[in-house]
Amino acid sequence: MKREELFEILGETDDELVEGAAHANAIHQKMTWGQWILAAACVALIVGAVIPFAKAASEGRSWISVLLPWQEKAADDPVEPGTDALPSFTWKENGKGRLSPDSLEVIQFNGTYYEGLNMSDTALLDRFNLPHEIKENDIVNTVGKAKNDGGKELTLYEYQPDQQAVYIAECEGRYTYAVFCNRIREDLSQYDTAQELFSIYGIHQPEDIVQVEIGGKRITKPEKIKEFYNALCTAQAMGNAEWNHFVFNGMTEKESSNLSITLADTMQEITVTSSRGIIINGAQYYPTIRYVEWAINYYRLDGKLG
Repeated sequence: MKREELFEILGETDDELVEGAAHANAIHQKMTWGQWILAAACVALIVGAVIPFAKAASEGRSWISVLLPWQEKAADDPVEPGTDALPSFTWKENGKGRLSPDSLEVIQFNGTYYEGLNMSDTALLDRFNLPHEIKENDIVNTVGKAKNDGGKELTLYEYQPDQQAVYIAECEGRYTYAVFCNRIREDLSQYDTAQELFSIYGIHQPEDIVQVEIGGKRITKPEKIKEFYNALCTAQAMGNAEWNHFVFNGMTEKESSNLSITLADTMQEITVTSSRGIIINGAQYYPTIRYVEWAINYYRLDGKLG
């Protein structure tokens, strides 16, 4: 695939972004930023450049709006469920919109982080294209046991077969949706390939996708969806440590900070809708350097590393 075609797929239109990428690659020499770890919400480990966090801080927003972008606005008090629905979880605010630690904010299951959604936040449910109520006949197959970040034990049930992106979670007789965030990792060199992440959502081929949205630009033509899918699946995948090395290598602290802000300012959100209605949120495209970040995995779209 030609570079111009890839840029068209990914919504790239600004020639200055290409020039910025060339400048960024020209000053890669050595690593100067230390690695740091942030354990919060759905992110286990984030190291080096604080790209989305830089923009959030400049806008006066909290870190929760970056880690869990759909939780940027604090949820309202829970609404009493209908008579035909199972009891939903009660969520409480804990200052600045953060959720209380005994909630289902983070669920750990099979080496993966999930987030328990606020069932009273219908806008949040709509973002994931999930029903506003969980009914008794939705509880079918038991997937396994899990724990939330407060140490409480939960039971996870299947939401749809052949996918691990969404489960139904039950704790003390109350129910909510648990949606995939990322892997639980301590080794910063580990990563998932794009194929592995797609498969979590039950996507195994381009035909399993009905829509891609990048920076507000919708892609619905099958041939364009196929190009997008293949571009990600053939890109060089890497973990957080390699990402920091190849993007920020050789920069001074000031240069790294400026590039982080530039990346945050030019970042484009990616949303993918599967043919079964499950929506992927939380992937970002950095057009100036031609990388995609998805669940703390990084994909270099312009060829091999080196």
